[in-house]
Amino acid sequence: MLLLAGLLAQEPTFRTTVPLVIAPTTVTDKKGDYVDGLTEKDFLLYDNRRPQQIRVDVHFVPISLVIAVQSSSLAAPALVRIRKIGSMIEPLVIGERGEAAVFAFDDRVRLIQGFTSDARALKQAFQAIQPGYSGSRMIDAVTASVRLLSKCPIQRRRVLLLIGETRDRSSEGKLEDAVTTAQLENVTVYPVTYSAFLTGFTAKPDATASQAGGMNLLAIFAEIARLATTNAAEALSKYTGGRHFSFLKQRSLEQAISRIGEELHSQYLLSFSPAVREEGAFHEIEVKIRDRTDVTVRTRPGYWLSN
Repeated sequence: MLLLAGLLAQEPTFRTTVPLVIAPTTVTDKKGDYVDGLTEKDFLLYDNRRPQQIRVDVHFVPISLVIAVQSSSLAAPALVRIRKIGSMIEPLVIGERGEAAVFAFDDRVRLIQGFTSDARALKQAFQAIQPGYSGSRMIDAVTASVRLLSKCPIQRRRVLLLIGETRDRSSEGKLEDAVTTAQLENVTVYPVTYSAFLTGFTAKPDATASQAGGMNLLAIFAEIARLATTNAAEALSKYTGGRHFSFLKQRSLEQAISRIGEELHSQYLLSFSPAVREEGAFHEIEVKIRDRTDVTVRTRPGYWLSN
């Protein structure tokens, strides 16, 4: 196991521009089934209400996945269940040509397994996660995970699966920095959460978790600051285009992993270079399907350009 104290101590480094924005997009019908068979001509993408020239990858794009698992002493009961899902990651989530890495976090953030496509190695990595100290450096774990994903080729899907409580307990970093870094690096975050005290275990995530709501930059950061003390997982999914799941029992955990895998393998990958680059601003993304009112479209709500 590698202690990443040095990595976490670094200040986030932001790019001056975003040459390519990736917008994984899910399209479902009225029954909630995934809609396939769409092509580039079916999509309309707007960046701050400006239409963009886009590319749509209709073939599956290989996934680079980081799984960050809370391993604090409070997480011991949940870890009994979590350790059993290691064998699900390769066949259901990363799939063909995919790769995954595993972090564990308590008062420390440790790399348990570097990127691998070996199902056996991933299963062993999950088995190796044991309860540790009382802290839960979720935000620091997200930052470390995003930095690791940033080294992957931009042509790959960059996904973070975060398994733990809904809130951070002892991180040095700030939630807004973690969210911004994930946005800049085109990382989608899927939190799968539980309550260490068996309260709110089955509470449903906010129904608006995947929508930015047209907020301006100040409103967005105010919202993130509010969620930092109550539900950091919600902010991470909401502002990166992921989905937030919760679990109580083994079955609901396994169902969450299956649903994440199904979504990742059913998405369209839209990409574009911003026609207008307003640095220091939040760019809102909206995706529509041409001449279709019978579908629901979900994508990342937007992205930031740093100064």
